[in-house]
Amino acid sequence: MTNFFNSRFFVPVFMLAIGMAFLSFSALQLYEQYQLSKNGVETQGTVIELAEHTSNDGTTYAPVVQFQTKNNRPVTFVSSTWSIPPEYAVNDRVTVVYLPEHPEQAEIKGAGTVLLIIFAVLGSLLIIAGVIFMVFTLRASLADA
Repeated sequence: MTNFFNSRFFVPVFMLAIGMAFLSFSALQLYEQYQLSKNGVETQGTVIELAEHTSNDGTTYAPVVQFQTKNNRPVTFVSSTWSIPPEYAVNDRVTVVYLPEHPEQAEIKGAGTVLLIIFAVLGSLLIIAGVIFMVFTLRASLADA
């Protein structure tokens, strides 16, 4: 039996695995966004600064947002969406969604949705291509037998 990594099945299985990972990740994140928007409270917040993260790939930015809960409690959070260039500027007004029991886990409404949709589409395309590649590989394998 040949080594799996040298076999003709490696590429389609790899494509399927990566596609499933992309699709699963984006589906989970989109579901969490949906739950937050469904069960959360919307309010307005203000970008008070931009958090920076520097690596070998450059500097990415995330907005640091401050808002007040329904009980007038001030809350500050760093968005989970980092970007190059910064998507927001200091003093920008943003719509914030938070769960009343965990306002510190707030998020900017719709932040990162486009990227998650791109991941979902890319994952779906990899799965489709992997299935097609697998079918052709299996047919060729059976023809060789």
